[in-house]
Amino acid sequence: MGSSYAWDAEDYASNSAVQFAWARELLDKLELRGDEALLDIGCGDGKVSAAIGARLPAGSVLGVDSSAEMIALARAKYAVGVDKLSFAEADARSLAYTARFDVVFSNAALHWTKEHEPVVAGIARALKPGGRLLLQMGGQGNVARFVAELEATMASAAWCEHFDNFEFPFGFYGPEQYGPWLATVGLGRPSGCNSLPRTWRTRTPLRSRAGCGRPGCPTRSGCQRRVARTLSRTWSRAI
Repeated sequence: MGSSYAWDAEDYASNSAVQFAWARELLDKLELRGDEALLDIGCGDGKVSAAIGARLPAGSVLGVDSSAEMIALARAKYAVGVDKLSFAEADARSLAYTARFDVVFSNAALHWTKEHEPVVAGIARALKPGGRLLLQMGGQGNVARFVAELEATMASAAWCEHFDNFEFPFGFYGPEQYGPWLATVGLGRPSGCNSLPRTWRTRTPLRSRAGCGRPGCPTRSGCQRRVARTLSRTWSRAI
């Protein structure tokens, strides 16, 4: 959830059914009593935070995201007149909470930063004694074939000019890294830290959505710019 990425909140809200389905799979694993204070890191458009809030009749949910656009949409759609559900703009790497939450939750968000150690340290500070965390994110080896194909495309003569100064902002880590990070900040050995397979497919071919990019196309440059933008949007939806 790096703050340098410009999110289209409405576009994400319309195209994040897969991420929402992943989150719903996790909700039962939270084993909520109904009175907890919960922090949702990388809340996006807020739909997951709202779903969690429905399970906390005597508790509260704070959803945070580094995107001002996401937070504005989340507040407008889910927080109006709802005291137990709130949203705030915040960077996961600099969480400013101390012993405030019983549960910290995050789904499909934390791979958007390369720097996970400050995230873990902030989570440790934010949790009350005896608090719990449940995090799901893109892990080591995530979409590796997609990354390889995309990097090859970006490096080609036909496309490289459209990706000047582009750098992937993602951090994909495995249990080997997370176990020691959690232990270092006093969160102990996790009860579960696993890599799980996930499948994702585009709904329509990129060419039909973004322009042809054919060598003889009279508007080839425009087509390629549209494809570059589509690749960026598609990438964000994929993970």
